[in-house]
Amino acid sequence: MSPGFDEFEFRKGFSEWTTQQIAASNGESTTYVIEVDDRPAGRLRVVRTREQIELAGIQLSPGYHSRRIGTRIITDLLTEATDAGLAMTLSVEKDNPRAQALYVRLGFVVMGETDKEFVMGRQRPARPQRSGR
Repeated sequence: MSPGFDEFEFRKGFSEWTTQQIAASNGESTTYVIEVDDRPAGRLRVVRTREQIELAGIQLSPGYHSRRIGTRIITDLLTEATDAGLAMTLSVEKDNPRAQALYVRLGFVVMGETDKEFVMGRQRPARPQRSGR
């Protein structure tokens, strides 16, 4: 952790932000509790529009890392996007190489960036071409 990092304040702010996200749902954004064996394991936020599905946030508690839970959730969202003919996007912190590697492995490419994050996406699947016969 960086010097001066206040974990209590971070967690408090994150909790307040999550509560605001749930309360301000506009019908496009959905926040889920990720459960494993009927126990809370993390949170997931997905924004669905006519143009795309955005993985707006996925966090797993440390005890649930490296168990392919995130991979399964993301592949399910990719399947949903493919079936609907939609692009899928996400943002990932630049200081999170493990998540970046996961997203690249799942077919995402960097499409842009901010000071702190890479914006990644997988384009809308191509429509099959009809044969002229």
